[in-house]
Amino acid sequence: RQPEVYGTDTLEDHVARARARAAGHGVELEHLQSNHEGDLVEAVHAARGRHDAIVVNAAAVTHYGWGLHDALTAFDGP
Repeated sequence: RQPEVYGTDTLEDHVARARARAAGHGVELEHLQSNHEGDLVEAVHAARGRHDAIVVNAAAVTHYGWGLHDALTAFDGP
């Protein structure tokens, strides 16, 4: 949508670049995309004790996603 604003790279393009960058630092990247807040909350909870950090692009969920906010607050990492 709106390639003049957001460019033409796909989600897969961004994930592939992030994976390559992570691998270059000896880090494994796990990716999840969902349009459902509950899926994201469950993924954050499942990451506890398994992952060192979480990167989130919550987009519009930042306006109402208190469940996701609370799950990320309980995560013991950046």
